[in-house]
Amino acid sequence: MNNYHFPPGPRPLFSILNLLAFRPGTIFLISPYLMHGHFQYYSDPLDFKPERWTEDFKRTLPRHAYIPFGSGPRVCIGEHFAWMEGILLLATIGQQWHLQRLSNEPVVLQPMVTLRPKYGMWMSCQKLA
Repeated sequence: MNNYHFPPGPRPLFSILNLLAFRPGTIFLISPYLMHGHFQYYSDPLDFKPERWTEDFKRTLPRHAYIPFGSGPRVCIGEHFAWMEGILLLATIGQQWHLQRLSNEPVVLQPMVTLRPKYGMWMSCQKLA
């Protein structure tokens, strides 16, 4: 069986893959959740730190270290719309409402097509003056 070498990408992943032999047509999956929580690329990867996303920080990330919409020829065709929609919704809601989570319980994640909180997230909503 031949050893198939993969293009440049996240070093830990491709270092491991290059040691393995795959038959042509083999299908394998990469977990964005695991990639996005990798300590090699993100300090405190499990902490919510939106301030980490500076242009300088983004330039330090290897290609494919952040893949919320996949990558390559099968990248999600709705990526640009999703970014625009998310920013617009968050800005609109944030201008008019103060949201506060009602529980201090840890959020249990449920991996589906998208990663979501298994039991939802109950919030109180207060209209801003």
